[in-house]
Amino acid sequence: MDTHCIAIRKTGEPCKGSPLAGRPYCFSHDPELAEQRAEGRAQGGYGKSNSARARKRLRGLAMDPIDVNGLLSDCLLKVAAGEMDPGVGQAVASMSRALMAVQETSLLAEQVQELERAAGIEPSNITPIRKVS
Repeated sequence: MDTHCIAIRKTGEPCKGSPLAGRPYCFSHDPELAEQRAEGRAQGGYGKSNSARARKRLRGLAMDPIDVNGLLSDCLLKVAAGEMDPGVGQAVASMSRALMAVQETSLLAEQVQELERAAGIEPSNITPIRKVS
């Protein structure tokens, strides 16, 4: 078997990629893998989205109510001591309220799905948000 892919690139030059085992084409040119490449491109775009990047940055940093309580207590002490701008403290408190609301909603969605399963009815289309790990 050839040491290079047998495909011809758009420039008219032969592809210099290594063929897949037992195949004459590299991954980029194998016609049987076109669907897999399309899925990869779609996921690649998803992985570059703002929400996907934020999830990557937050891995392991998800906060439960105890963590939020500690953060808010720390911010309160710093604002009171003049070590933190009150506006920053207010922003932290606002984001903490939003975070807790999302977590409560997710917990309720999980409970609804469990009840629906137990009752043997069609599950709702509510998707619980899992804690980032």
